[in-house]
Amino acid sequence: MEAGWEARLWTDRDIAAFAGTQSRDARALLRAYPCGIMRSDAFRYLILKQLGGLYVDLDFVNLSNMDWIAGIGQFACAEQGDGQLCNALMWAPRPEDPFFDGIEESLLSRAGEKNPVSATGPRFLTAHSAGRSFQEIPREWIYPVAWDDAAEISRARALGPEGLSRRYPQARAIHIWSKSWFSQCGVPGLPVPEPQAFVA
Repeated sequence: MEAGWEARLWTDRDIAAFAGTQSRDARALLRAYPCGIMRSDAFRYLILKQLGGLYVDLDFVNLSNMDWIAGIGQFACAEQGDGQLCNALMWAPRPEDPFFDGIEESLLSRAGEKNPVSATGPRFLTAHSAGRSFQEIPREWIYPVAWDDAAEISRARALGPEGLSRRYPQARAIHIWSKSWFSQCGVPGLPVPEPQAFVA
């Protein structure tokens, strides 16, 4: 970890403890989600609103120092290759960033949605972003591999950091899309990925 940054791994237990500090509606929502990815998604928005900082999924490989994102003065994320904003890497330079105004209400408005992509994931984030100010990170910086490009995902997973830097020279980090949550929710239309190892 670079100087000046502090890393924290948030666990399911941490999310449960955090839920106890939230409003009654948010607490009930976090506890009622039918699968863990929805709780994880909602938590990452709420904790970024409260603390600010950088949220990153575990299936990223960092390829650069963090100066590039620390210099961004407002909420930032990137489009994942299909027109939707991805919540796998999000930056909030300060607590209570205006982007998160109304985030609890936005989550509550989709409480009955069973598909996690729409309830709390990329479609949710894209809808919440409408009319709000934020910086869109160039996709090639963090998502040069599209989430649905199975062949390229397999190639990326076989490369270490040096190989990834050569293959994706503009990338600051690479999301290699483990998709481990696809099997959690039992939603029709979400393919269950084959287990694959990757070199990090």
